[in-house]
Parts: sequence; C-alpha cells; structure tokens
Amino acid sequence: MSEQEPASSNHMATASLIAGLLTWLSFLVMLCISFLPVINSLASLFYPVSFLCSLLAVVLGIVGYRQGMVTDTGRGGSILGIALGTAYILLQILLIVTLLFLFGGTLFVVLLAVLSGNS
Repeated sequence: MSEQEPASSNHMATASLIAGLLTWLSFLVMLCISFLPVINSLASLFYPVSFLCSLLAVVLGIVGYRQGMVTDTGRGGSILGIALGTAYILLQILLIVTLLFLFGGTLFVVLLAVLSGNS
C-alpha cells in the first residue's frame, strides 16, 4: 500500500479570494440597503467593511502569490483576490475623483462661506 501525501493548500490565497469576494458582497449589500427607506442609514456601516476587505484581499493575495511560487498551489486564488481588491480600490478612487470634479467647485464655495462666517 502506498501512502499519499496530503494535498497542500495555500491558505493565504484562499483568504485573499474570500476577502475579495466579501469586498464586493458588502459593496452590493451597501448599494441595496441604501435604497430601502427605513434602514438606509445602515448602508454607511458597510463602507469601511468593504474597504478593509479590499485592502486585506490585496495584501493576502500578494503573500499567497509568493507562497504559491514556492508550493505551486493557490496562485489563481491569489491573483483573483488581488484583482478583486484592486478593482474595488480603483473604483473608489474613480468615484472620489468624479465627485470632486462634479462638486468640487460647489464644495469649495460652501467651505469658503462657512469659514468666512457668511452662512
């Protein structure tokens, strides 16, 4: 009888993939809850969760990819976790830049009026 070695797995890659999926799941929940009239204030609780999950997905993905180079396991999950986390971060940067472009002048005028005392 021959003994088989247990299949090694890359836990960092798996955690990266799960964090990347949780990023987008919490983002979608945040979008869905924001349209409900009674509990829409709870939507703001999901923003830090999705942002932290995206950072975790990128960091764990990089660590998992490096481990996958040694053990030949989990590189696909690491790449997907990095991609999901990076896509969310880039989406947030794009949204912030767009909001600043659209409403930046208005925000600057309101801020200037508040600071000068002309409310």
